[in-house]
Amino acid sequence: MAEVVVPEPQDPVAPGPPVTPGQVPGGRPPGRLERLRHLAAARAVLAVAPEPESWLDVGCGRGYFCAAARRYFPYTAFDGLDATPLVEAAREAGRIEEAHRGLPEDPVTSLRLTGRYDVISLLGVRPRPGRLRAIRPILRDGGHLLVDARPDSPAALSALTAAGYRPVPPPRRRLPWQPLLARPVRVRAER
Repeated sequence: MAEVVVPEPQDPVAPGPPVTPGQVPGGRPPGRLERLRHLAAARAVLAVAPEPESWLDVGCGRGYFCAAARRYFPYTAFDGLDATPLVEAAREAGRIEEAHRGLPEDPVTSLRLTGRYDVISLLGVRPRPGRLRAIRPILRDGGHLLVDARPDSPAALSALTAAGYRPVPPPRRRLPWQPLLARPVRVRAER
């Protein structure tokens, strides 16, 4: 019987001592189920974006998801955005290339990252409409958003719709749990 992989939230934001280079607070590596969940999430993007140039992981924490996704996307530049110092530790460990400290809702962060990413992942982060709207300008045209939610989740679908995204239909053969992919709805200018 197939093993069901259930998403677990990433580390909560908790104050702690400052991170020194090479040290990751509570540096427990991900367990087997967490690694499988990371691989399943990355693999969900393969069908719609087989070779993205750049990928931003929002709420990246220690960057373990990016390290796992590199298995399927070895030529993709993975960057992380997090409100904690864990993002710098992920860069020091070589799991991400660029570390951005802050939140996507912050106008300075959003302006600095506008139009840079083909794929943005929100794993372990609740997909609120405000956050989803703030992420829209960061995505390149034709980009994809990977959300840590089931494709049949009414709350996730309504948040995506309210923020101007359209879910990408899941593949015919999907895993028991597979994250939700979405694309921004293109607004046509009136002539």
